[in-house]
Amino acid sequence: MHPTLFEAIKPGPPLLQRAQSSQSQSSQDQSSQDQSSQDQSSQDSQGAQNMRKVQNAHRFFTPRVGGSNPISASRYRELLLAFIVSNNLPMSLVDRPSFRQLVHQLSPSTLVISTSSLMRDLHKTFCNHRMKLQIELQAHVIKGGRLSLTTDSWSAMNGAEHAAITVHWINNEWVHRHCVLDIIHLKEPIHSGEYLAEQLQAITDDFGITNGVFTITRDNASNNTAMLAEFEIGVCTDIASIQQPWSFIVKEGDVRCMAHIINLAVQAALTMLKAVPLEQTESYRLEQGSAHTQGFVPNRDEVATVLIKLRRHIYVFRNRRAWKDALKVQASTMGIQVVSLSLDMPVRWNSTYHMLENALKLEQPINALCASQTMDLSMRDIIITSIEWQVLHGLKAFFKIFVKPAEQV
Repeated sequence: MHPTLFEAIKPGPPLLQRAQSSQSQSSQDQSSQDQSSQDQSSQDSQGAQNMRKVQNAHRFFTPRVGGSNPISASRYRELLLAFIVSNNLPMSLVDRPSFRQLVHQLSPSTLVISTSSLMRDLHKTFCNHRMKLQIELQAHVIKGGRLSLTTDSWSAMNGAEHAAITVHWINNEWVHRHCVLDIIHLKEPIHSGEYLAEQLQAITDDFGITNGVFTITRDNASNNTAMLAEFEIGVCTDIASIQQPWSFIVKEGDVRCMAHIINLAVQAALTMLKAVPLEQTESYRLEQGSAHTQGFVPNRDEVATVLIKLRRHIYVFRNRRAWKDALKVQASTMGIQVVSLSLDMPVRWNSTYHMLENALKLEQPINALCASQTMDLSMRDIIITSIEWQVLHGLKAFFKIFVKPAEQV
């Protein structure tokens, strides 16, 4: 055999090395091809994903084409009404050009809804729910169930006076149910007991539940006492039935609001301390540079004096921008979270306790700021001393006794 041929075919390291080298090169080529294929596949996948994002964005910002069917249009009106009512927005929102542009951009085929149309939808929805409530209450009374009412009156910021009537009952599944029956606009300037009883019975008669009223919870105003007496006279004329043999009686059905009684106890304590809060917060106002003279007469009673001082400080921190900002900076420097300072009012339950609670949280920043400030040097004449801060801590502990019962009722 020729030596060259023999050398080429004989087994040994040269042939093995060549075979391994060839195999390695083949593996590298295959791996390179696989990697290239994976990279290409990854790029294709990423490109497809990006394309879908672009298409989705284009589809979102492109107005929809096609007419709206009655189902979707009806659902749109329901959702729009729920959105406006739940967020306490004005009904006139739907008439504003910017809102209509937004709706047209999302769906050009959506019909424009006017304020009057939306008001009609609201009235229709209200009537439907009211009818369902009336049927449920009448069925409850027919089966022998009893109802408890609560009523309260207030004055709005525009001077209009209203009264709310709520109803409470336990259904056949022993579930406590409650709902607002109505909110009355009290148009008469004098809210006599006769007038209030007339308005109350008009609502219960309208729902057909007058003979099912068991108790009425109210505050301690004298006109409410007269209202219940007149209501008792009015319901006595209703015909009794086997299911409802007893009509409303003041002796058994008059329930006085416990939270209101607790607030009266707190106000009585403040009266004894000669520190009853004022209804008008502007009464605590101090002109710049006149804190030591204007309307401030130190009381010989220590508790009354410190509460007057605190209320005037709170008014300054709430109504003077420089003082408010300085207090925030001071509290932040000390690592204390800033809370909102509030003034107490006679008709706001637990307001004195909450005033003391928030002020005592900022005791250190208030002390530091009042001692170093140069914005109004006259405020140093009514600075709260360390002994007076101890008095405030004691008052907070005292008024805390009334907080939990008032919150639970």
